[in-house]
Amino acid sequence: MRLLNRTFFCLFLIIALSLIGSVALAYYYQDDIEQLVVEKINDALESSIEISKVEISVIRNFPFTSIKLIDVVAFDRFKKDTLLKSENITLKFNALDIYHENYQIQEIDINSGFAYVYLKDGIGNYEIWKTSKDSSSNKEMQFGIESIKMKDFELKYKQQDLIVQLYSINSELNLSISDNKISLNLDGNFNSENLLINQVPYLINKEQFEVKATYTIIDKEHKIKGGVNIADESFDIDFLKNKAKTNLIANTLGANIKNLLSITPKRYINSIKKYDINCKADVQFQLDSDKLSDGSSISTSFQLNNASIQGDIPIDIKQGSIKGVYSNGKNKDLSTSTIVMSNISCMANSEKVNGNATLSNFKNLNVKTNLTSKIQLANLRQYGINYNAEKLSGLANFNIDYNGKVGLNSKLEYDIAVAKKQVMLTFENINYQQSSSSPEIKNGRVELRLSNDLLVIDSLNCSIGEKNKLQYNGAIENVFGHFLLKNATLKIGGDLYSDWIFIDELLNPDTTATSANNTTIELPEDVIANINTTVVDFTFDRFHMRSFYSKLSYINKTFKVKDIELETMSGKITGNLTFEQVENGKLRLISTSNMEEINVRQLFYEFRNFGQTTMRHKHLRGTISSDIYLRNEWDKYLNPITENLYCFIDLKIDNGQLIKFEPMMLMSDYISVNELKKIKFSTLENQIEIKKERVEIPFMEIHSSAIDIAGSGSHSFNNEIDYEFKILLDEIISGKLKRKKNKKEVSVFEEVVQDDGVKGITMFLKMEGTIDDPKISHNTIRLRSSLKEGFKNEKKELKEILKNEFDGNTETENEGLINNPDYDNIIEWEN
Repeated sequence: MRLLNRTFFCLFLIIALSLIGSVALAYYYQDDIEQLVVEKINDALESSIEISKVEISVIRNFPFTSIKLIDVVAFDRFKKDTLLKSENITLKFNALDIYHENYQIQEIDINSGFAYVYLKDGIGNYEIWKTSKDSSSNKEMQFGIESIKMKDFELKYKQQDLIVQLYSINSELNLSISDNKISLNLDGNFNSENLLINQVPYLINKEQFEVKATYTIIDKEHKIKGGVNIADESFDIDFLKNKAKTNLIANTLGANIKNLLSITPKRYINSIKKYDINCKADVQFQLDSDKLSDGSSISTSFQLNNASIQGDIPIDIKQGSIKGVYSNGKNKDLSTSTIVMSNISCMANSEKVNGNATLSNFKNLNVKTNLTSKIQLANLRQYGINYNAEKLSGLANFNIDYNGKVGLNSKLEYDIAVAKKQVMLTFENINYQQSSSSPEIKNGRVELRLSNDLLVIDSLNCSIGEKNKLQYNGAIENVFGHFLLKNATLKIGGDLYSDWIFIDELLNPDTTATSANNTTIELPEDVIANINTTVVDFTFDRFHMRSFYSKLSYINKTFKVKDIELETMSGKITGNLTFEQVENGKLRLISTSNMEEINVRQLFYEFRNFGQTTMRHKHLRGTISSDIYLRNEWDKYLNPITENLYCFIDLKIDNGQLIKFEPMMLMSDYISVNELKKIKFSTLENQIEIKKERVEIPFMEIHSSAIDIAGSGSHSFNNEIDYEFKILLDEIISGKLKRKKNKKEVSVFEEVVQDDGVKGITMFLKMEGTIDDPKISHNTIRLRSSLKEGFKNEKKELKEILKNEFDGNTETENEGLINNPDYDNIIEWEN
C-alpha cells in the first residue's frame, strides 16, 4: 500500500512539474513565440496576413499551448480580395513541439468571421501556401490539422455557374494540405445563406442542415462525398467539379415530399405550388454541367408512396403510388422539363385509377396520360364537369389516352377541346332528366369510342320516358369544338331503331298541365345530321303508324324526313317531310305524301280533321288513295297559326259513305232524311284545297244511294258555307224528293228545275250563310254557267299546284307565306 501511494505521488509530481515547466517555457519564450508565429505564417504564405494582436496561453486550452490571433485579415492568392477575416482565431500547439521548435498546429478555432473562396483562370484564390521549394525556411509550417472548429462563421464559394454561401453555426473539420492535394473531413451544422447553380437559387429559405462529408481538392478537381441532413431529410451526396464539368448526385429514402418541395427552387415548382401534396418519396437527384453547354442538366428518379393531392383541382387524390423520372431536358429549363410517371395507382374522388403519365413543358404544362377508371355520373361535378340537368346517375367505365394542356395558361375547356384524345367509354344504368318538364332517359347503356373530336357510338340503348325505346349506332363529329369551344358545327350520322316512339311523351311529359305553352322552341343552327331511321311503332297525338323507314337529315334549322315508307290507317304512305324554323322563330311543316288505301275515317280522326270542323271523321267511311301536300305553321311557342295552314288533297275514295253530313242534311226539305243520313257511293274523285282557313271543294259528281248530285263550294273554319248543287230530276220522279204542299215552295221548285238535255231534268240549289243559319236559294243562270264550267275543268296536277303556291308571282296565292323555299327544294329532294 505504501508503495502504491508513493507511485501516485510521483506521477502527480511529474504532471505538476510538467505543467509548471510548460507555463514557464511559454512565459519565458512569449515574445519570441508571438513574433515567430507571425513571421512563420507570413513566410509560408504567398500573400500577407494581418494580425492586430497575439495572445499566448498555456492554461486556457491545456494540454495545448494556444496562440490566439485577434482581428485577423488574410488576403487571397491574387492579393486583391480578402480571403478570410475573423474576430479571433485560436491556434493550438503541443508545448513540447514548441520547445523543439516544431510548430505543427494541432487544432484551430475560428470565430465570428467569413472566408471568400473563388477560382480565377482555374486557380483557387485560397492557394496561398508556398510549396516546399518556395519556402526559405528550413523548418516548414506543417498543415496537417487534426481539427478546425468554426463557430458563427460564414463561408462563400464561387466558381462560374456555382455559388455557395453557408453560415457555420457549429462545425468541425480535419484539414490536410500537401503540394497538390487538400483534404477536409467536415462535420457540422450550417445555415444556407445562398446556394446558386446557373443563377437558380437553391435552399433559399435559410434551412439549417447538418453535413458529414469529405471534401478533397486534387489538381484543381473538387470532390465531396458524404451525407447531408436538411429539412429533416437525409441525403447521400456525391459531388465532383473540375475544369470540364460539374456533377452532383443526391439520394434519399422515405423522404417527406413537403420537405423536399420546401428546398426545391421555386421556378421548378411554380406550376404546382397551389396544390397540397403529401407523400413519402425515394429520390435520386443528379445534376450535370459542362463548359460546352449552357445551364445544368438535372434528372431525378423517384418512387412515391401513400401520395395525396388537394388544391385548386376538381379531383381529390389519395392513396397514390407512382414511379417516375424528372429531367429538365434539352434546353435545360422549364420549357423542356418533363416528368415521366409509370405504375400510377390512386383513389381519385373515391374511385380507383390506374395508368401512366408524362408531364412536360412546365411553362405551359402539357399532360400525356393513359388512365383507366370508373366514375359515378352523379359525381361528375366533383371532377369540374358542370352540366345543366336536374337528374343524372349511372356508371361510366373509361380508358383514356390524353395528350394536351390542362388549363394552366388558358381555359381548361379550350385545352381539352384541342388536345389529342383517344377514349373508350362504357356507360351503364344511365338515368338522365334535363328538367322536371322534359322526358327522362332511363336504363341507358352506351358504348363509345372517342378519337380526338370524333365520337363513335358503337351501341346505344335506352328508354325515354315510359314508352319510347331507342337503339342507335353511328358517329358524331366536332364534339368538343361544338360543346366546349362553341365554334364548330356538330355533325351527326348513324342508324336509329326503335320498337316504339311516343312523341307526345317527348313533347309534353306533364299530361296534367293545362296552361298555355310558354316555352320557346329554338332549333339549333350549328348542327348537321343524317340518320337512317327504322321505327316499328310510332304515335303522335292521335296518329299511329308502324313499319316506318326514312332518311332523316338536319341542317340550317331544317329537319327533313326523306324516302318515308310506313303503314298506317289500314294502308300505306310514302313521301317526304320538312320541318323548319323561319324568321321570328316561327316553325313550319311541309310534306308531300302518297296514300294507298287509307281508311278515310281514320285519316280524318288521326289528323284531327286537318284543323277544320266541316267534314269530320264521323261523316266518312271508305278507303282513300291520294296525293297530299300539307303546309302548317306554328309560332315559337308551338301554338298553331291556322291562317297559314295550306293543304291540297288529290283524292280518290272507294266504297265511300257520307254519314249525317250537316250540309247535306240541310237539304232535308227536299230529300228524304233517311236517304241523307247515310249516302253511299262507289267511287269519289276530287281535289280539295284548304287555305286561308277555308276548305275549297271544286266541282264534282256524286252517284250515291241517296241521290245523284253535282256541285262545288267552300266552307270556312268559322263554319261559313257557300255551296252550289245540281240534283237530277229523276230522283224527284222516283219519289226520293219530297213533295211540297206549300204553293210558294212549289213555285220555287219549278223555277229551279231545268232540262239539261243530257241527263234529264235537273234542279239547281245554292246554300249560303252558316251551318247554324243556312240560306237556300236559286240563281238559274249563274248556277248553270258555273256548273257547265265545272264539266270543262281538267284535273289539276299536284306539281302545278305547288308551283303556284311558291312561285311568288300571285300575291293572293302567297299570302301568309314567309321565306318559303324554292319549289325544287320541296319536290326534288336533296340526296
